[in-house]
Amino acid sequence: MPPSGALRRPSLPAASAVRASFPRAALLMLLAPVAWWAELAGMPLVAFPASVLALVGGALVLGEAAEVVAHKAGQGIGALLTATLSNLIDLAILGAALSAGLYEVVQAGIAGAIIGNVLFALGGAMFLGGLRRSKQVFPREAATTNTTLLLLASFAIVAPTLAAAVVGAKSPDVGQRLTLPIAIVLFITYVGAMVFSLRTHRDLFNPDTPDGEAALAVHPLFDRHPYVVLVVSVAFVAWMAEVLAGNIEPVGHGLGLSPLFLGIVVIGVVTNAVEIATCWRMALRDRIHVALQAAVGGSIQVVLFVVPVLVFVSQFLAHGGLSLDLPLDMTVSILMTAILINVVASDGESTWYEGAMMLALWAIIAMVFYVHV
Repeated sequence: MPPSGALRRPSLPAASAVRASFPRAALLMLLAPVAWWAELAGMPLVAFPASVLALVGGALVLGEAAEVVAHKAGQGIGALLTATLSNLIDLAILGAALSAGLYEVVQAGIAGAIIGNVLFALGGAMFLGGLRRSKQVFPREAATTNTTLLLLASFAIVAPTLAAAVVGAKSPDVGQRLTLPIAIVLFITYVGAMVFSLRTHRDLFNPDTPDGEAALAVHPLFDRHPYVVLVVSVAFVAWMAEVLAGNIEPVGHGLGLSPLFLGIVVIGVVTNAVEIATCWRMALRDRIHVALQAAVGGSIQVVLFVVPVLVFVSQFLAHGGLSLDLPLDMTVSILMTAILINVVASDGESTWYEGAMMLALWAIIAMVFYVHV
């Protein structure tokens, strides 16, 4: 089970870092002043895209810094640290929307993070990695464990909706009442998953790293001052998340887009920026097993960690508790995603066409929520 950071990033031995160029995508952070100024000027159609792009740049810097810190701290502590930090982007964006009372956007963002990780990040990785090869292989046992837990987690998150559909006439608030107990169970499952992947079965989820990837290639700034970069990037991501959340509703009204579409597609992709970059890069290096672990593990982290935290925090907000009684089309999309990845991963290999099918399902889901009113 992969909530550990080692599954979101390839495991790295204790080796010295080698010099690499500064990630050009990080220059998107320079759009932050534009986003801030546009928000103050009441220009949401400028503030929203600028904050999205700046946040993507900040997410990539955060991912690079977290990888270096994990590399320096050692495998156990580093994996736990990276696991925590990798959830900050999801928590920052969805937490800002939660504090603003945009519960519909939070629900859509949760679904979008799950769907985006599996269908867009992993589907794109399988497609790109398979273009140069007839197939790519990965350990079936670890993949089956991951995808089975994702299916279980997906059922847990849609259980309040199913209960509301069955007994809603007799108990209209059944979905709300089930949300907190289910969140507690999910968090306990997350703790158990950490023990499973970091201690009792860590060899299963941390395969040996090839000699060619023993050295960690980073820019000297990240290697010399990783903790400073980490703190600054965390603060930056939280700032841009606040700007983004504050402009979701006016952008939706201005463009005629539903909050569900913005949450499923836009926020779903933005919160997965690090995972998308990691998955696609690893697949191109013929390390599809790392891409699969990162994508499926990211989705599991959202359900087992991010969702419970959001539910717990919402209990203390004036808007009331967050409910997991999701719209029917959202629950169907989550379950379809979990079922499809179980089928694709069952044979221990992937092709470009399987990736294309996953991307096709993501596009279909996006179309469904585009016409959502």
